[in-house]
Amino acid sequence: MGTDTSRREFMRDSLTTAAVASGAGACMCGLSGCASKTPQINETFVKRNNGEVVLDIAKIPELAHSGSSARLTAGKKSILVIRTGEDTYAALSNKCTHFGRPVEYDAAAGTLVCSSFGHSAFDLSGKVLKGPAKKPLTCYEATLKDGKLTISV
Repeated sequence: MGTDTSRREFMRDSLTTAAVASGAGACMCGLSGCASKTPQINETFVKRNNGEVVLDIAKIPELAHSGSSARLTAGKKSILVIRTGEDTYAALSNKCTHFGRPVEYDAAAGTLVCSSFGHSAFDLSGKVLKGPAKKPLTCYEATLKDGKLTISV
């Protein structure tokens, strides 16, 4: 009889420990920055037109200097816009292909890193540099003309 009681206690304690660990993992994800730290572009300065998103760069302070980045939503697509130089920009999917978490731009390294503990990394063409992600990020054509950045989505 004592063995049965200890098995029940062991199972109860094991389940309790698993539940607590699961909750702690979810909490750590929140603490580690699984949510995007990249600023959202003010929708007032975003124009949508037949599969294109047009940004008035002069009105978007988040993209004021080389190495800066900001995010926007185009329909169901979340896009990360990066100012890579004085007049050059990159636009990529803002969802890691491994688990769908936002990616953040690391200007010092010139890479995009998954916000979920930085497990996956991508270059500015979307290519996987470090897994567990296997698929590249989607790249969108970004063209600057007369102070307007046009992104083909």
